[in-house]
Amino acid sequence: MIMVNQKENLVIVQWSTWPQAEPSFSAQPLEASLMFSAIAQALR
Repeated sequence: MIMVNQKENLVIVQWSTWPQAEPSFSAQPLEASLMFSAIAQALR
């Protein structure tokens, strides 16, 4: 999964060696949004 936020010049890549990344953020968009927001805030 790749998330690009052009406003903040931020790219987050979720990479895994497993056949399917856990958790499946495409099935849980709220959880993905919360995680990416927390990462962006920590990097500010």
